[in-house]
Amino acid sequence: MTWPPACPRRHVRTCARAIPLWLVLPEHSRPGLPPELVSRLTRALQPNWSDVHLVTGQHAATALALGAARQWITQHQIAAAVLAIDTPHAADTLAWLEARALLHHARTPYQGQARANPYGRIPGEAATALLLGPVRPPARSPAWCHVSALATADEPLTFDTEGPCVGAGLSAAAFAALDAAGHAATAIGQLIHDANGEPYRADEFGFTALRLADRLADGWRRISPALATGDLMSASLATQLAIAALHLHQSKQASQRSPAAPAQATLLLASSDQALRAALVLTPAKEA
Repeated sequence: MTWPPACPRRHVRTCARAIPLWLVLPEHSRPGLPPELVSRLTRALQPNWSDVHLVTGQHAATALALGAARQWITQHQIAAAVLAIDTPHAADTLAWLEARALLHHARTPYQGQARANPYGRIPGEAATALLLGPVRPPARSPAWCHVSALATADEPLTFDTEGPCVGAGLSAAAFAALDAAGHAATAIGQLIHDANGEPYRADEFGFTALRLADRLADGWRRISPALATGDLMSASLATQLAIAALHLHQSKQASQRSPAAPAQATLLLASSDQALRAALVLTPAKEA
């Protein structure tokens, strides 16, 4: 990928010692995390990167790492990397999710009976690495896609708030990203969201999609990856971005073999149990 209009297809080993790494992990307060996790990972990674920067949070936390990496790339005109890791399978973590009524099929009290939660998540684990670099025209770009814009916002209503989540924060992030992308986002053909069956995410996506109606191209598609990225916690957004970048790369190769309509932009939306929401505008990489 490149910043801006952002993941070069190069082997990390060729440049790892010269570039920084942003490491995305769950927040420190989450049950089930080994107390020495951060220190051990940092020691293991530090010899291979110029710097290791820690970002913690939940589903949309990778957006904070991407924003910091973007500033670095813009200032230094060299590559940077993001690594997001999560595995919420520890017994304490599962108990924590169940206590918050976020675990699929967990039984919670309802009208005097234990009712299985039909909407909760099935925790998954992932480690996703992204290599990002600047655009250097007129050299040929090796990127899978371009990240034309990135924006974040806070959602005033979250999963544990009474009433539907109307997507005010997600919508604000989406429109900020579209405005920042400018001409690159005049036609949004794909709208990707990390919905995974939970009502609050369905609510916020529905309200956000309605507000975006005028910015969507004819025949636009909603994409929810078969891999339930919403269940990957801190690795959610990084995994979404990697899948979307691969899809854009494959679609670009197919269009080169069979040219058709002009390429459209992709709007990627990231939700969270926390207030943070994120939106990214992705466009196909262009060869100089």
